[in-house]
Amino acid sequence: MDKNSKSIIEIIKSRTSCRTFNPALLNKEDKTKIVKILRDINLTSPFNEKKQNCRFEIIKLENKRADEKKKLGTYGFIKGAHQFIVGITRKSKYIKEEFGYIFEKLILDFTEQGFGTCWLGGTFNRTNFAKSVNLEENEHILCISPIGIPSDSRRLTDKLIRRAIKAKKRKKWEVLFFEDNFLNPLTEISVGKYRNPLEMVRLAPSAGNKQPWRILKEKDNNIFHFYWIIGKNMNYNKLHKVDMGIAVCHFDLTTKELGLKGEWTIKQDPPFNFNKFKYVITWEG
Repeated sequence: MDKNSKSIIEIIKSRTSCRTFNPALLNKEDKTKIVKILRDINLTSPFNEKKQNCRFEIIKLENKRADEKKKLGTYGFIKGAHQFIVGITRKSKYIKEEFGYIFEKLILDFTEQGFGTCWLGGTFNRTNFAKSVNLEENEHILCISPIGIPSDSRRLTDKLIRRAIKAKKRKKWEVLFFEDNFLNPLTEISVGKYRNPLEMVRLAPSAGNKQPWRILKEKDNNIFHFYWIIGKNMNYNKLHKVDMGIAVCHFDLTTKELGLKGEWTIKQDPPFNFNKFKYVITWEG
């Protein structure tokens, strides 16, 4: 690791959603950094193996008229941003999980370079964003993110949104992580060297900060099964698969940085069946 680069743990801990940006136009150096990160991003994930079903484009607002900007419809959530990263997907079995993994990895790269970002899955006009990018047949815009330099201060709107979704709060370990069955909470002490990967999952962002993931560790084995809890709010359920991709990204990047070797596999017959939980993927250490 470069002496000046941060660890993935530091990056995840410093990451926060930014909705208020410095209104000054990005300088040439910053624009170059953004393009380089997009160009160099690895478009594979534990969900897609060799296929690449995601791509990303930049929409620049500097030269757009006020009415054109308004039609993009971020509904007052975002202020001051002059560029947006648009996530474009092709239909595949695990496309939402795959996209969540790759886009979060991209967000973390931007965070390391000091840029502000914010996952947007519903608060924008998909039709008008689609008109601003070259969508191919069978492509769909799943999520977007503004990107820019964070403002020194948050607007009242930003503060109210964060308060409404309790952005700083995360569920406790005993609610998210289990051993052997979903009645036996996994403790931070008992999990040993896997504490940090799981803690980075706990800190992961999710739609409405619902944190739908639940992880079940096999007793006496370093095998972790990822599930999502079936909730009552179906609007959030539509994004739970994306949230699971984000959680897997945090776990995967952290284990790799810590030198914890393992492989991802999707079991055709889920190892444990529970009515309240839907199986997603397994990491075998």
